[in-house]
Amino acid sequence: MSMTYWMNEGIGVSSDVLWPHLDKQKCMAVVAAQCPDLELDEKNFDLDDYMYDTFVNFGDFMCHVDNTGVMSYGDNGYGVSYFLYPPTYPWDRRDNEPQSIDEVHAIIVDAIMKVTNLTAEEADKLIDDDIYEYGCG
Repeated sequence: MSMTYWMNEGIGVSSDVLWPHLDKQKCMAVVAAQCPDLELDEKNFDLDDYMYDTFVNFGDFMCHVDNTGVMSYGDNGYGVSYFLYPPTYPWDRRDNEPQSIDEVHAIIVDAIMKVTNLTAEEADKLIDDDIYEYGCG
């Protein structure tokens, strides 16, 4: 038997921090936009039903909400996933890469507000500037 290890590093938010703040209607809209052929039942909608099938994990779900294409996702192998901006090198950056921590926060806050009813200030408080966790599986 072998184990695989990986790092989750960057600025972002974890699923266990954000999940309690999700708005059912807004999450349904994201799923409907990504999967227009699905018939969603508002009464019985559970975002968990779309994890690991439609979306790899919650971090992947949040990447579909982000409109910049610079965010990434990962998980720790134990059920916590991350929506994050990983460290980059100047020579690897694309034209639309954020140039400051404030710009990274703005991207994350924008995505959070698309799936919650939090204010920008409340969303910003959920962001971890120093995600550094390994995963294994």
